[in-house]
Amino acid sequence: MRRWQGSTPPGPTSRAATPGSNETTRAGRRRRGRIGTQSVIMGENEESTVAFPSEYIRHYNANSGDSGTTTTRDRSSGLDQSGVFMSASALDPDAALPLYHQLADTLRRRILSGEYPVDSTLPSEPQLMATFSVSRVTARQAVGVLVSEGLVIRGSGRGTRVLPAAAAQVGQHFNGSLSELMQETKRSGVKDVRIERHAPLEERVRSALGLNVGHVVRVSRTRHLDGQIFAYSVDHLPEKFGNLIDEETLERDSLMTILVESGIELASARQSIRADIADPEIAARLDLPQGAPVLTVSRVIFGPNAKPIDYVESYYRGDRYTYTVNLSLDNEGTDSLYKGLA
Repeated sequence: MRRWQGSTPPGPTSRAATPGSNETTRAGRRRRGRIGTQSVIMGENEESTVAFPSEYIRHYNANSGDSGTTTTRDRSSGLDQSGVFMSASALDPDAALPLYHQLADTLRRRILSGEYPVDSTLPSEPQLMATFSVSRVTARQAVGVLVSEGLVIRGSGRGTRVLPAAAAQVGQHFNGSLSELMQETKRSGVKDVRIERHAPLEERVRSALGLNVGHVVRVSRTRHLDGQIFAYSVDHLPEKFGNLIDEETLERDSLMTILVESGIELASARQSIRADIADPEIAARLDLPQGAPVLTVSRVIFGPNAKPIDYVESYYRGDRYTYTVNLSLDNEGTDSLYKGLA
């Protein structure tokens, strides 16, 4: 059973507001700002430009709870058959991304993180409708996305089950905000952390960080899910940030989280993605044969005034990782498209 503070629960066209937040009802003004921006260049490399929401930069974890509501339920109510409660605040009716995509992303993250294990049953359409205040069409479309991706299968009389193939995949579903990336990083385990506090300044690192001389702090580690390695990452930072990090903290938190909590303001990031093959070092760290396919992601994180703070190279096993980008047209782009079709 769901219980709400106040006399009237939020209906399908309104949402409860957190005091001091930018949340309003749909009938009022829209939420301030959009969750990032994005441009994509299709070709040999895919390049995305993203921006942090300003509220997240300063208080990225201040509103991690639900949106000013109190929700309780019995296990007997069966709103979530896996025992995982999914807050309706995870969906934003005012966002550019359709609700069914948002719901699919939420369910997908639960599956890939193991919170919905293999052979478990997803909540039924009525349960999704009640939990997220969405229509049956939206719930059905969201599950349909997961079916098309091979993560779940619908069964007559058995509900929608998580398929074994989902256990071997780790996914990143990019919506234009690094806040989501930080949350994804927290869901995986980190091992083999190594810190070089006086590493040589290689040419590609010098160019990315805009440094002329000196050394950098080099941080490498592997990422694991369900005991299986799926990524190897190497960060390069100016030496002045070296005193902010240590091996123990990096095994618990992402480097971006540590920087933010240390008072370092992060403004935006630029990343490129390419298909590659594993050299001897990468193959050894990813437990792959040399020459095996990997996905290489290079990212520069900027502070205010576009000053580079971190340059990271991440290598992902091609057999255990998927990368999804959600794209949408803004109003200006939609108007231009319609004019071109007229």
